[in-house]
Amino acid sequence: MGKARTAVFGVALVALASFMLSTSAWAGSGPLCCGGGDSSGGPVRKLSRGVANSITGVLEVPYTMAHVQKRDGVIPAMSWGVISGVQNAVVRTVVGMTELMTFPFRFPNNGYGPMLKPEFIQDNRVS
Repeated sequence: MGKARTAVFGVALVALASFMLSTSAWAGSGPLCCGGGDSSGGPVRKLSRGVANSITGVLEVPYTMAHVQKRDGVIPAMSWGVISGVQNAVVRTVVGMTELMTFPFRFPNNGYGPMLKPEFIQDNRVS
């Protein structure tokens, strides 16, 4: 019985991940995504952003370390990069959870727009 529950949980997790990854394909169209005429997206975009940032917030640590290493060297990356990365990870995760819980609601000044720039962690690449 334990293996069956694990299998069901695994299938549900894969289905949820597939759905969340596929939302970017249709995130720019439809009544739920238009955001009332502004360019900030709609509640589905906000929900997708909240889920993505809640899950991938921990990736801020290696991204920040790589950025500091490229700019300042290895030793600063291993000290300041880790400290700054943990701070960035906490911020991105908390913002993601906030967007996840408030996705149906427009914020007065921001609408459905992102609370944090860059919008997603993968937009924060070190070049």
